[in-house]
Amino acid sequence: MSGQSTGTNSPGAVKGDVTYVQQQGLTEEIANRILDQADKIDGLHTENASLRQQLSDARSEVEKLKSKQLVTEAVERVEDEAEKGDLLAKAAIEEARASGDSKKLQEALIAVADRQADKIKDDMADHIRLCREIAEIAYLRGDIDEAMRWLEVIRRADPQDADAINRMGHIYMLRGDLDRAEHAYMQVADVLQGDPVAKAISYGNLGLICKRRGDLDEAEKMLRKSLEIDEKLGRLDGIASQYGNLGLIYQTRGDLVEAEKMQRKSLEIEEKLGRLEGMAITYGNLGLTYQIRGDLNEAEKMLRKSLGFHEKLGSLEGIASTYGNLGLIYQTRGDLDEAEKMLRKSLEIDEKLGRLDGIASDYGNLGLVYQTRGNLSEAEKMYRKSLKINEKLGRLDSMASTYGNLGLIYKAQGDLNEAEKMLRKSLEIDDQLGRLYGMANTYFNLGALAKKRGKRAEARELWIKSRDLFKRVGMLHMLENVQGWLNSLPDELEA
Repeated sequence: MSGQSTGTNSPGAVKGDVTYVQQQGLTEEIANRILDQADKIDGLHTENASLRQQLSDARSEVEKLKSKQLVTEAVERVEDEAEKGDLLAKAAIEEARASGDSKKLQEALIAVADRQADKIKDDMADHIRLCREIAEIAYLRGDIDEAMRWLEVIRRADPQDADAINRMGHIYMLRGDLDRAEHAYMQVADVLQGDPVAKAISYGNLGLICKRRGDLDEAEKMLRKSLEIDEKLGRLDGIASQYGNLGLIYQTRGDLVEAEKMQRKSLEIEEKLGRLEGMAITYGNLGLTYQIRGDLNEAEKMLRKSLGFHEKLGSLEGIASTYGNLGLIYQTRGDLDEAEKMLRKSLEIDEKLGRLDGIASDYGNLGLVYQTRGNLSEAEKMYRKSLKINEKLGRLDSMASTYGNLGLIYKAQGDLNEAEKMLRKSLEIDDQLGRLYGMANTYFNLGALAKKRGKRAEARELWIKSRDLFKRVGMLHMLENVQGWLNSLPDELEA
């Protein structure tokens, strides 16, 4: 069983108190155009590179407010330069006003920074502010390397700048560098020791790193610490986020009842807050829960709701993720042409965004389509591409699924020893994760392998394990399937 999960929104970067006085007139219009355009081309703002974790456009309200403040101040700065006769600044303002494209705005800001080089000591605070504006514009544009470069400039000027450290942590998560991300988030907590909001956010981010590494118990511990603080503070956006993230923990374990309970709690708060991003993500995760249960109609219903919100927001990452999950539904139903169409759409967007976890999921899911068609060589090619990326990112649950699918490829090709090797790798990882439905799948496939070898007693033992695990996680359609295979075995078997 292979698939991609949609990350739920963890609270945003640690920013401290933000006071934003709404700017009226042309400056605000240009800033809003830039932010709207960024939503359509980006999808990279995340606290949640985990799950499929998913990396989803899910900044906290504080972070979004700070983003608008920074963009507005950047526009004001370039407008000032334009009024002084700076031609580059004038072109930047005209382009941003016309289309929301902020590339020239970024170039104009960098030119200002270059001119400030000789006067930095006279006004270090303004220079850091300028660097932060450049980093924000670059990040909005998806120019992650440039964003990191300017964050590093800030760190050189002020090694204890919590905002820059936290943003760098997000970029490390985006790139799959979990050790550096963890170090950054812990450093933020040290810098802002007395800030309970910072503490809640740090626990949440650390929980997501633990989940990415496959340590679900430690992940749950961190997320519950974050939730406890958010509940004391009455931070509804943080509470909704952690309910959603806890739902993904339970989903990974196969406890679908508790997963849905958490996801419904998250959705209730998101709807109360009117947070479209959170609603989009939570509907997507509910869709996955129903999909695992085998309720494809309800799963599609949830995913279509999610897709509608993502399209309204212009969130390419969310659109890609939902296309991928809809593709899996069509694959399960046997509509392979429509499945491939959805998955190719997902892959096209993920490649455009450079989202490695999404690309890995797309390759794996395309492998399922080719495998179902009987094109085993192309299926193996897709699985190997997926596995290579997942190993780089440390996505254990996806590695387990891919090993299992490779096992089925080798079984179909008649290489039973290699098939068992792959299936045992899959089982080992799922056992480590406590991922019960993955274990149930693999026990079933190992049973089928044993039966093919003529070891029917071993097949019965493995299928009983599979059946009992499917019953435990509430996957009744799979339980019935396994029971049918058990009933096909003779009552008396030789060892």
